[in-house]
Amino acid sequence: MLIRNHIPTKPIHPLPDCGEGVEVQGRSITLASTQLHLYNVYRHQDAELHLDEILATSTTEHILLGGDLNVHHPRLGSRSTNQAGRHIITALDNIPEISLLNDTQSPTHLRGGRLDLTLITTTIANLASWGIHPTLASDHHAITCQINIPKLPKPPNPAPKWNPKKANWALFTDFLEEACSFDPPNDLEEHTNIITNAFRSAASKAIPTTSPPTHSHKDYWYYNDRVKELNKRINRAKKLHKNNPTPASLSYLQSVVRHSNTEKASIKEQHWLKWCKSLGAHSLTGNIWRKLNSISPPPRSPPDSPRP
Repeated sequence: MLIRNHIPTKPIHPLPDCGEGVEVQGRSITLASTQLHLYNVYRHQDAELHLDEILATSTTEHILLGGDLNVHHPRLGSRSTNQAGRHIITALDNIPEISLLNDTQSPTHLRGGRLDLTLITTTIANLASWGIHPTLASDHHAITCQINIPKLPKPPNPAPKWNPKKANWALFTDFLEEACSFDPPNDLEEHTNIITNAFRSAASKAIPTTSPPTHSHKDYWYYNDRVKELNKRINRAKKLHKNNPTPASLSYLQSVVRHSNTEKASIKEQHWLKWCKSLGAHSLTGNIWRKLNSISPPPRSPPDSPRP
């Protein structure tokens, strides 16, 4: 079971008991606002199959279960019937919250029959497509299943913060004194809530809030706490030289800038190499171009230059 590094995931624990001789793997992943529980199941030919516990969770959770279950039943495209096949058909009849994605024509084994099943929660079944891979096969055909989860929503703007530098402290004190002129109740929790609300009310009237940023940091792709600290050092050295412009302060500023830029270039290089190592044959071209544009935006033509 392979899951991309950027997708939040965690193991499903404890895994349900599906019977002796039945191997189960389980991971829970989060896509957009949807949490999906993935199960990979293999049933040995002589083992009994018990998927009731897993399939019953489809009443409250989104699940996708697939694997080589070695099932046989006429409704699954087989000529014979076995215990595992009867178990699956009974589950599909009794649990309407689970659906079979396999189509009715495509066998999953070279000798025929639908031994490999893909089951999904009914509420998201219409978002999924199922098919047989045209070239990948052993004695079993490779199965492809795609679920079109909606795109990730835009993250909300950060909550506004108080800006104490622009506070009207006299007004704040007046509002707070007015709000706190009461006989304290005997209940400590009630008293705490009144004081807390008084401070919040006074702050909302006397302290303005900061404006949320309208754009991302230009160097966000490698920006971290160390880069933040190096930038602070440069700003402090600039402020020192501005307040006391001497040859010594200028030399100090130049030294800080050289050291900080050298270290930031090393951090940028490490982030670049890490991203390059993540590229592979399945990397999307659009994602690559977006990354390259964020690292090095295309140059703009001068205003008076002729158009090509």
